[in-house]
Amino acid sequence: MGKIAFVFPGQGSQYPLMGKQQYDRHAIVRQIYEEASDLIGIDMRKLCFESSINELKQTHNAQPAIFTVSYAAFKVLTKEGLEPSFMAGHSLGEITALACSGAIEFSDAIRLVRARGEIMQQVGEKSAGGMAAIKGLSLTEIQNLCAEYSVNGNVACISNYNSNDQIVISGSQEVLAQIKEDLNNNKLVKFTKLKVSAPFHSPLMQSAVEKFTQELKKYNYHDMKYPVISDLTSQPYKNCDEITGLSQHLVNPVMWKKTVDFLNKNEVKYIIEIGPNYVLRNLVKSCMSNIKAYSYDHLEDIPKISNLIENFTGKEELQIENEQKLITIMQECIKQAIELNHKSRVRLEPYDGEANTVVTLCLASAISTPNKNFDQIVYKTGVVESYKRIRKLQALLEREKRKPNDQEITEALQLLYQIFKTKKLSYKEQEMRFKMIIEQLSKKKGYVL
Repeated sequence: MGKIAFVFPGQGSQYPLMGKQQYDRHAIVRQIYEEASDLIGIDMRKLCFESSINELKQTHNAQPAIFTVSYAAFKVLTKEGLEPSFMAGHSLGEITALACSGAIEFSDAIRLVRARGEIMQQVGEKSAGGMAAIKGLSLTEIQNLCAEYSVNGNVACISNYNSNDQIVISGSQEVLAQIKEDLNNNKLVKFTKLKVSAPFHSPLMQSAVEKFTQELKKYNYHDMKYPVISDLTSQPYKNCDEITGLSQHLVNPVMWKKTVDFLNKNEVKYIIEIGPNYVLRNLVKSCMSNIKAYSYDHLEDIPKISNLIENFTGKEELQIENEQKLITIMQECIKQAIELNHKSRVRLEPYDGEANTVVTLCLASAISTPNKNFDQIVYKTGVVESYKRIRKLQALLEREKRKPNDQEITEALQLLYQIFKTKKLSYKEQEMRFKMIIEQLSKKKGYVL
């Protein structure tokens, strides 16, 4: 099947309300946000869910927010039993990867990320620089462009080797504005300013290196549970002692394309981006067509990730076994409901529009069951449409003032099974609800079927 890698995004992936769905659904996420807030003195819930994009753009806000959202999402995902063969992160995301691998304690990592953001913010404000992504030019052309503008004390350099067709440059705001103006005449080139407040991964950040080096020396580091790929070398860390080299990230480019190449050479076939947005997912797809990349923050990718979890953890075989059992239970439920219907036919009066039927019980059960499937497209087909068909059947019985026939009983229970399956009810809960319908039909003498 190939191997799996987890990757974590860096600054620029932030957006208002990021992580809100995970926060609302999972107690462990709320606990992580609360712990992060206490450790660094920032209300992380308020920062992530109530801040504007301009507030989140500020480095000292963006970095702890992205780290917290990513780390919490990792904790949720790994509860499913999925484990990676490798981890990697883009810039800030490498610290997240190290924390998730166990090399840095969460309490230390959030403080480290907070300090990193503050240091980079201070240096960035003095340098008055920024970053921009360029698509449509070759690597050589971009290198020549940077060399052309790196004169008279100005700086323009490649800061991210992101993919086959995207290179990011850093420089002063004036230099970036001049480059943008020069490229405007070329309709084949796309120049995009990034949502960051400093010229990261460039010589303009040199004064931040020593400060961050001193910060890194404050913490203890541990062996990694999973191999983590370095942005500097595109190779796995040899040991935790190398973590102090993270300060060199600030002035050296991110070698993301080479990192993806390394993962591909080491038989990684699936990459899951864990954190806000799906920037890395798209970059991976641009780098390597034979690697399937998904984002845990992208609604359309969730069913694919769920399938991946089932395949890699052995849950698929158990699910197939349970599904066969449930089909048998549903079929037995249909059989019993039809038998009860036949037995009661003589003594029951014609349906008067008030008594419940097996169709009514199916409607009630469909409404009362909790939903664990947040794929809106699948939910609409499997739940909404199935419910409408049962409701239409109920309306027909009411209009014609009669009990359901054998075919209608069968259809109602099959549709209910589809609703249970789509809502991702557990095997035990589905079994219990089918049995409950038969119990309700059997309990009351004269119950209309």
